[in-house]
Order: sequence, then structure tokens, then C-alpha cells
Amino acid sequence: MPRRRTALAWLSCLLPGLGLGGCCSLARLFCGPDDSRWVTIAYDTPTATLRTLLEAMRRNAPEVVYECLSSDFRSRNGVGQFDFQIAWERLREQVPGLHLVGYAEVPAPEFADGGATFVLDVEGHAVKVDLVQESFVELEYRRPQGTLGYSSQVVTSFNRWARVERIDDDEVDRSRLVLLEPIEFEHEGFGEIPLADIERAGLVRRWKVDSLRQLEQ
Repeated sequence: MPRRRTALAWLSCLLPGLGLGGCCSLARLFCGPDDSRWVTIAYDTPTATLRTLLEAMRRNAPEVVYECLSSDFRSRNGVGQFDFQIAWERLREQVPGLHLVGYAEVPAPEFADGGATFVLDVEGHAVKVDLVQESFVELEYRRPQGTLGYSSQVVTSFNRWARVERIDDDEVDRSRLVLLEPIEFEHEGFGEIPLADIERAGLVRRWKVDSLRQLEQ
């Protein structure tokens, strides 16, 4: 139960009043969550991640909102995926205008100390969003029936997994990425995954939301 309350408290900070004073806000409130075509879900830049987060809120997609959160953020706030879904549905019942947060304009980010920060205007309230870059070791494979299996683990550094070596070449600057560690993955129910069924594997960096809070006015 404490984790549910924590998740609900965190989500509530996204809604610092939602002053539904404008006709535009009222129209969006009565129309409900957006059901038009999705933009691409992406985490390759801070702006892409924030746009993904806002779109997920606008469309009532808590599973995507959860995916936007950094692993450290989830750990600090006791936000598990199941608890998050419950907290989201509770908040939707309490605040019918939850999806309105997703209409906030996305300003240019400020970069410092390896992270990125945005200050959003959410219905007249300033909300600060901090993002960090996380590293992942990932692998995707195709099961015999054609569906995809997926493995992803957060790592603190790529140093254990790979190194970059300079290649001596008088005509062009070149380097090689040398992979140092095998990638282990589970494939429960399937005794063997042949190499031909590996769709992709490698080292990936993504931007994730590490904190989100209302600024005092």
C-alpha cells in the first residue's frame, strides 16, 4: 500500500490545480483523451522523450508514461509498474482533466552536468522536468510462432561491455567498436534461439525523466 500512495502522490504533482479557465481547456476537458494517430514514441533526445511523455498523458497511456521514467526515479519513489497503473486510474477518477497536462508546449531544453531540464507551463503553473541519459544492453529475438521476445537491462557504464579502438589509416579517420561481454537473455518456453532469429542486439542510450516537480510561484 505505501507504494501506491507514493505513486499517487507523485502523479498528483503533475496537476497543480489545472486552472481550467480557458475555453480551449474546457473543450479538451469535455472531449476527453486524444485518440488521433500517435506520433513516434522515441527516447533518443530529451525533447523526444518529453514529447513522448506528454503524448502518453494526453492519450491516457500510463504504460508509456511509466516507460518514460528513469530506473532511479522509479526506485527513489517506489513506483512499480503495477502500482503505477493503479495510481493512474485512481487519479483519472479524481481528476477528469488529467489528459490536459499533455497539451503543454515543449520549450528548448537547458543542458547541464550531462542532463537536460525543461520548464513547462501547465495551465498557468510552472513544472520543472529533469531528464538523464541511461545506458542499456538490449537484445530482441523472434520466437518460432513469429512474435518478438525482448531483453533490456540498465547498466551504469558501457566500459564493461565494449571499448573503442583507433584504426591506423592514412586516408580516413576510423575506429572500431570492440564488444567485450556476451549478452545473456531469457527465452522461457523455448529451448534454443538460433542466431538467425536474433533481430537486433547492442548497447543503447536513452533519455528518461528523472524528476518532475511544480515550481513555487
